[in-house]
Amino acid sequence: FARHAPRWQLVIWLRQSLLFIVAFAGDVLHIYTSEGFFRAARYGVAAVAVVVITVFWLLHHRTLPFAYRFQNALESYLYGSSALFLVLAMVYTALPDDPLAARLGTEALI
Repeated sequence: FARHAPRWQLVIWLRQSLLFIVAFAGDVLHIYTSEGFFRAARYGVAAVAVVVITVFWLLHHRTLPFAYRFQNALESYLYGSSALFLVLAMVYTALPDDPLAARLGTEALI
């Protein structure tokens, strides 16, 4: 890490812990709620994960914790691709099965 962010690893651990809690909450909802409730709640769980990723992406962009520019650019790309993947996954699960072209188009983007 760069000199101005020597404890950035703690921020990474916090992000990972929050995403783990979100994923665990999704599993708990899947196990202990009805199928109909879970179908709606999974979008909320995914939206919370997108919010967590976006907040830490903005924090990363403001801090630029790595010593080299390419490291910060790569980390920024990974944040963006993770958020985009979650959004596309939410779109894909919301699509009906009937118009196959829409589902195949979303699969190609994912």
